[in-house]
Amino acid sequence: MKTVVSSVLAAGLSLGAAVASANTNITVYQNDFQAPVIGSEWTSNSPYSWGTTDTVSTTDGNRRFLGYFGGNNITTLMLTGLPADVISLQLEFDAYLLWSWDGNDMRSMNGVMAGPDVFGFQYGNGTAPGTRNEWTFSHGDPVTQPQSYCEGAGASCAPTTGAEERYTLGYRFQITPMEADMATTANAPMDSVYRMTWQGAHTGNTASFSFYSRGLQVRQDRSFAYLDEAWGLDNVKVTAVLAAPIPEPATWASMLAGVALMAGWSWKRRDARRS
Repeated sequence: MKTVVSSVLAAGLSLGAAVASANTNITVYQNDFQAPVIGSEWTSNSPYSWGTTDTVSTTDGNRRFLGYFGGNNITTLMLTGLPADVISLQLEFDAYLLWSWDGNDMRSMNGVMAGPDVFGFQYGNGTAPGTRNEWTFSHGDPVTQPQSYCEGAGASCAPTTGAEERYTLGYRFQITPMEADMATTANAPMDSVYRMTWQGAHTGNTASFSFYSRGLQVRQDRSFAYLDEAWGLDNVKVTAVLAAPIPEPATWASMLAGVALMAGWSWKRRDARRS
């Protein structure tokens, strides 16, 4: 008897758990920036023109992204009207890093500190900001210009460690006068793509994701001030995890009826074996 009752009870609990754990994932925002208009959900403190732009590569299928940003820019995605039952959000995006990022290098070059060159992002739920996630990145010398984005390889590692793509966007570094320790990088390819994912708990119907840089060189002596170090975003996607709905009384009644049928069938099998 104990075995039969335990089996039926376990079946009922398993069915109840399945009903209770059926969380739903829905995409609440997605943009690959191929369209020329990005929408009012994006804002930036950049003093220069920004928006969707083509990479300079001639072989990547006219890939477009959101940029150019640099210096100490902050670029924010604000989402409103999120479902009331959202319990967490997942952010996915590609960070495009362009030209001569110097990583952890804190030496003075041409009278300007080389670094540290930081890129990061921050989540907010509409009432309070969350924890920042930031690292240094480098396209320079592995000895003098390591980076802190290391994919678990420590606090300092070689340039472009963990990059999804290297030197595929067509950007080259050729700014004169050349930095003292970068004489071999004239017209050298200098770009990388990092694919990043974040997930965290969320409440409320608004959310913001702020992407930012810090310490990047701004060259007012150039035709474009961010020509030395710049960045952009691509393939931004936000997924909401919705809480599983509490089953209606009729659903629980149907489930319990099924468990009762299983119990009756089990008792009949036991009685048949005894006769």
